[in-house]
Amino acid sequence: MKKIEYDYSDRDLLTVPEKYQMTAFEGIEFLYSYKKSREDVLKTIETCQYENWRDVVSEILDSNKLVSKNKMGQEKFVTRDLLNIIYKENVRTLEIQRRDLLDQIIKKFEIRKKIFVTYNNQFKEITEEYSDLLNYLLLSINCILAYQKSHNLRYLNTSLKLNDLIISQIKSLTEKNMMELCKILLQLELESIVELCRKKGIELQ
Repeated sequence: MKKIEYDYSDRDLLTVPEKYQMTAFEGIEFLYSYKKSREDVLKTIETCQYENWRDVVSEILDSNKLVSKNKMGQEKFVTRDLLNIIYKENVRTLEIQRRDLLDQIIKKFEIRKKIFVTYNNQFKEITEEYSDLLNYLLLSINCILAYQKSHNLRYLNTSLKLNDLIISQIKSLTEKNMMELCKILLQLELESIVELCRKKGIELQ
């Protein structure tokens, strides 16, 4: 029997995006392979020094001097600023805030598998720069938050794809807090997948 490997993050997904189109489900063995792949990555990341993931994100937002005001009225906006706005509002409430803006950014990512540094107010990219890994980390944590609040699998699915891309760039995560956020994202994602499988009668523990 052919050994099934979870190999979506084995290449540079910024340069050669994974489209995930028509991907056939390969059964329980694929799920085990996915779990092992994520656990192997987690083992390579040092233990987090923070008490919870909110502390990590807060430090990243503070250290990058991200704004906390709405820039959507302007002709263009910086993506990390908008993701900061969405994150800060979502951690305060039980409902998904700014769902329309979050869904717009998700849609742009799903089409190109890239997050551009700036967009205009019609969500058209106005730069060719898309290598800022903080944008992928912030969008992923927003998707995890949205999934926890809504249980809409679309958000978990997007976070999975984002995390595949982040893993493919993990050597470029030179800042310790960004690496720690990556670890926390993978832990939250894995916990969500294991729990989802358990509800379907599949034990991945």
